[in-house]
Amino acid sequence: DALNYPVPAASYEERLAMLLEDDSEAVRSIAAYHIGELRLHTLHDPFSKAAARTSGLSFEVFARVGRLLGEDDGALTAALIPAGRIS
Repeated sequence: DALNYPVPAASYEERLAMLLEDDSEAVRSIAAYHIGELRLHTLHDPFSKAAARTSGLSFEVFARVGRLLGEDDGALTAALIPAGRIS
């Protein structure tokens, strides 16, 4: 049962960074949304790693947050193009 393991003490930002590593794309998208909403530039690296793992389903969320965080639009867009998708 998932509720039986200890949850490490962590700040809100640390917890968002952990959520960006989750296996669920939906969870990563929600974390990315909150990072953009709060303009958490300190989470640039974890966000970039999660963006590289996204598919077409969460492309818009990660692209919008990338713009909010000041990512280079070209580099971020290239990283987010789902495999097999030609633009």
